[in-house]
Amino acid sequence: MKAVIDLGTNTFHLLIAETAGQAIKVIHKHHIPVKIGKGGVHKGELTSDAIQRAFEALNDFAQRLEIYSVSEIQVFGTSAIRDATNGKQFMEDVYNRFGFHIQAISGLQEAEFIFKGVQASLPVMHETYVIMDIGGGSVEFIVVDGGQAVWKQSYQTGVSRLIHSFPMSDPLSDNEIQNLEDHFAQSYQTLTDIMRKYKPRILVGSAGSFETISDILEKDRTTPVTAVTPYAFELPLLPAMVCMNMLIHSSHAERSQLSGLVSFRMEMIASAALMTRWVMTQYSIKMLIASMYSLKEGALVHS
Repeated sequence: MKAVIDLGTNTFHLLIAETAGQAIKVIHKHHIPVKIGKGGVHKGELTSDAIQRAFEALNDFAQRLEIYSVSEIQVFGTSAIRDATNGKQFMEDVYNRFGFHIQAISGLQEAEFIFKGVQASLPVMHETYVIMDIGGGSVEFIVVDGGQAVWKQSYQTGVSRLIHSFPMSDPLSDNEIQNLEDHFAQSYQTLTDIMRKYKPRILVGSAGSFETISDILEKDRTTPVTAVTPYAFELPLLPAMVCMNMLIHSSHAERSQLSGLVSFRMEMIASAALMTRWVMTQYSIKMLIASMYSLKEGALVHS
């Protein structure tokens, strides 16, 4: 039995599972919205409040791990931790308190794990497609052609960074939406070049915001999604775009009424939906698939 702990900028995830090749049998999973990047991700530091929340979450995880006979534990620190000036000290403190050895992986390593995880959730696909993972600190894109990752990149455009760097009204104003879209266009120039080369028309979204859009479609808009495997679902394109438009223009109070939207994604889903809509429109995406797998599943099948 193996465990993976993903210390994301917004959410800490614990996954305990058994593996056989690409197959994953989940034994236990849990997540805590630590928001370790809150108040400091845009300045490259972890605040004392964020560190305290992280310690509390890791104490919870440690107690859960004691219940299971785990032979291997992998702990990954992503954008907020790897970029923080006090990230190394935080990792040392975690080891001293809990015995967890955190690997602060690079953006490209993160993208590789995401690719492995998403690929394990999909059927055999001969078409060219692009994977997108929206995190709090970074956003990863992987272009897949012939079943191989032919290009991958990590960008410092995560939704927590956007919230700290751009003024955002409730709901977003037209001017704020335009400023964010201009930022995407400027930030994703290398992505635009590669998308012109490979021309993928399928977007596979990795967990997080894409799982949320899938849940809203089913629970709030009574729109069925189609299972392509038990761990990946095709979302109907037009209803998905309508859902994104609704989220982009909604207020916090309106979003709080959605049963498919968990509370810890309430603040960031509008900018995540805007980013997704921009990518789909900019690159003429014709099919949208939401994968339930991401970094932690990729780490399991990769080990």
